[in-house]
Amino acid sequence: MKRPISIRIIIICYLTAILFNTICTLYKFSPFLIPLFFLLLPMIIQKGINLRLSIKDALLGFATTFVVLTFFIAAIFIIRGRIDINLPSIEFVFITFIFIAIPEEAFFRGFILENIGTSIKEILICSLLFSIAHSHRFIILGDYFSFLTFFPSIIMGFLYVKTRNILPSVIFHALSNIAWFMIF
Repeated sequence: MKRPISIRIIIICYLTAILFNTICTLYKFSPFLIPLFFLLLPMIIQKGINLRLSIKDALLGFATTFVVLTFFIAAIFIIRGRIDINLPSIEFVFITFIFIAIPEEAFFRGFILENIGTSIKEILICSLLFSIAHSHRFIILGDYFSFLTFFPSIIMGFLYVKTRNILPSVIFHALSNIAWFMIF
């Protein structure tokens, strides 16, 4: 069994990622730098990411997404009385999976959560870190919804812990982002 990365290294990586993410957003650097950074860090430090193609794990990701988003969409309908849907382009769906969900899940679940532990406490800590990592959107863009990332992150954490594979959390992450775009 491989030895976990030290907490000190994880904190340094996390703070570096947050700083890099904020600078890239603030100065509008290439949007491909951040995902590359989120993928390279675990690959270099941890020597890989926990991504396996598994039908069972993919089905778990799709089933979880279906259940959670059904309740989410029903709640939005009850609150608004209607739902206006914006259909995403194929490019948006591709970018969401490849440049958002996979890198963020590789970094937060496959690297941070894998190395800090897999109890409920660690899932909550990882989710808090995930939410804080999105706070630059509030600070720079005024997007207060960015703090809501804490709640789906808990689900992504449980999916990862159950399978030790980022595939189900990638599916949930990407489809949740796409649903959010479609509704808001």
